[in-house]
Amino acid sequence: CCPSVSKSVKMVSRRCCCVDKVVKAVVGYYTEKLKDFYIRPESFESKSGYDRVENYGDYHVDVGLCDDDGLKMKSTMVKGSPYIFNEFKQDDSVLLSSTSITKFYDGSGNQILTNAGDSTTTDHIGFTSVDSENERAGNSGSEFMIAAPENTQFNLRTVGKNILLKITFASKDNAYLSVAGMTKKSDIDDYYQHAYARVKKTKVTYDYNKDNSKITTYPFFN
Repeated sequence: CCPSVSKSVKMVSRRCCCVDKVVKAVVGYYTEKLKDFYIRPESFESKSGYDRVENYGDYHVDVGLCDDDGLKMKSTMVKGSPYIFNEFKQDDSVLLSSTSITKFYDGSGNQILTNAGDSTTTDHIGFTSVDSENERAGNSGSEFMIAAPENTQFNLRTVGKNILLKITFASKDNAYLSVAGMTKKSDIDDYYQHAYARVKKTKVTYDYNKDNSKITTYPFFN
């Protein structure tokens, strides 16, 4: 689901969902293995947790994260897209954890959430993740953006090497996060403007011209 050159995000399900850097075009063509952060519903029970494919199309897949109480989180990944759209089915709060996030910032690039207990209410934030693979590559880190419904509260529980951010939605009926891996920090507004364009259906049709053996494909996104 990811471009082979540009940095994007990839879902890895290991009893929770995580966002994984895939490739950094500016530094080389190697695959990174470390996880930048994890997102999970607050009520998710990992001991009974499992994942499953909920739906799919020619260019997308919906992956469900479940426990004994049923579906807790559904994540939509689309080929070529830097976004993962995550819907939360039973919770009005989720947890983001990380050992490599070094700072959070608002839509203007100003640093926020610097101390444990700090909180902000907004519909999007960005953050920087720096791990040993970034250091080895000699870059300043990887940039991410999270877009959410209006009046979502972001509360920093812990700082340092074990970041824990609690994200609380204004309504359980409107609980989602659109997560993107960005090319650079200054692009946050561009990524924010497109973060709510959720893809629900993808299909490819084609025509075959028997006179010249040419196949023309027509992708459909909805």
